[in-house]
Amino acid sequence: MAKTGQNQKISTLYPPQGRKETRIDTKGRFRLPVEFATYFKTLAQSKGDNTKTRLFVTSIDRKRIYVYLLQTWIDVAKKLAKNSKDGLSPEVFNAQDLGETKEMDYQGRVLVGAILRREMNLTDETEAHLLWYDDHLLMLTDVQYQEYRTRMLGSQKAQP
Repeated sequence: MAKTGQNQKISTLYPPQGRKETRIDTKGRFRLPVEFATYFKTLAQSKGDNTKTRLFVTSIDRKRIYVYLLQTWIDVAKKLAKNSKDGLSPEVFNAQDLGETKEMDYQGRVLVGAILRREMNLTDETEAHLLWYDDHLLMLTDVQYQEYRTRMLGSQKAQP
């Protein structure tokens, strides 16, 4: 029993590792695995948001879906804007054009906005893969994931 408590405590201190699978439901939502939902809740609480877990669901490259804690996204957007000549980098433009702030519900479900779903060709029951990267969650469709996996496995075989 103590071991389970220790594992839960560790998962709240460090980002979840490994690939998890999810699916877009008929309402355009996906369910976060427990460890991802717990991590987002813990991050939100550490930044003073004790009531809701607000996420920014977007794409900065128009290829993949990125899920940020809202407070984290605001910091990232400021850094990206500083590096651009006019204060609006292509990444920030894409993110604002496609993204929306969404609340994670009590079951760990998050809605992907209609504009982003259309842009990314997400339909009901689209299978997706979740990976934590740096300060955000990356969502790849199954097709994207399989293409990336094939490329990575091919490049590993080519190396001595």
